[in-house]
Amino acid sequence: MSNTSFSDFENLIMMAHSRGASDLHLIPGEPPVIRIDGVLERTDNAPLTANQTKAIASAIVPEADSEKIAQGEVIKSITIGEIAARAGIGLVSGEITISTRLIPTSVPSAEMLGLPEGLLKAAESSKGLIIISGRVGSGKSTIAYSLIDYINTNMNKNIHTFEEPIMYRLTPKKSLVQQREMGIDMPTTVSGLKQSLYMDPDVIFLSGVKTLDDIGTSLTIAENGHLVIMIMHADSPESAIKRISDVFPEQTRVFNRKILASVLRCVASPRLLPKTTGRRVAAFGVLVPDDEMRTAIAEGGDLLSRRNPLPDGCLIMRDEIKRMADEGIITAETAENYLADC
Repeated sequence: MSNTSFSDFENLIMMAHSRGASDLHLIPGEPPVIRIDGVLERTDNAPLTANQTKAIASAIVPEADSEKIAQGEVIKSITIGEIAARAGIGLVSGEITISTRLIPTSVPSAEMLGLPEGLLKAAESSKGLIIISGRVGSGKSTIAYSLIDYINTNMNKNIHTFEEPIMYRLTPKKSLVQQREMGIDMPTTVSGLKQSLYMDPDVIFLSGVKTLDDIGTSLTIAENGHLVIMIMHADSPESAIKRISDVFPEQTRVFNRKILASVLRCVASPRLLPKTTGRRVAAFGVLVPDDEMRTAIAEGGDLLSRRNPLPDGCLIMRDEIKRMADEGIITAETAENYLADC
């Protein structure tokens, strides 16, 4: 049963890949569902039963049990031929569902993604903090990996990554690259970071920060002379900065805001929009701090209420969406819908 179930799963993954899907969802009572360019599509397959999704889950992770699934701890990296994927297994009304993210075989280049100049310039810094923030499905992970590969391609650095799980396998180019996966190479992000500091890193990449310790350790590392690039969930550059500032207890908040103000190099938040010609394009909000903005960060003030114009490299999301509509990259209707959500 296990071999048959995994074979069925492999066939579904290959079908999703052949259609250019980013995700595959297996839900009892529904046919397999794929997401293409952000849009969910039901396939023509028969609806799945609860026994089928349970058998596929057991084939993916034989040791998976209901307690781990209920706690959201069952995430598995999978390779099928040249297709890489990440499966998350969960419970809905007591029945197993499986959501699988298909991972492109190569990292898109900075040019392909149109990474903003302010973000690329920040990546050339020898130390400090770069934040890539956004909602789920905003493209922030792909953009972060593209930025890491931009460094890998153009600079002579020792890059250490801390991932949960590894999404892209990076081939060392001009840089050295050492990728670590949570639960395999380290028990926690903080323990991995502390070990890494004895291994001569130049650039440290965190695929996600979850705890106060993660954020506090990252700020300390950036302050001590390393370039730290992190992914976090936040709608905009301003909300990402506020989230980091507010995570600290009140008695240490002012102190840590000052550290954040001194180490921050750039915050970039993408939003994927449907193009008029098909596929999708990223609109960016970008903040590159100057002295006035650093003062606002340290004092917990409004980052966009300024005496002087924004520094070079900054982009305001609303302005970028309007520009794309004016240039015909996206439709006026798309712009209106997304502006209402900015």
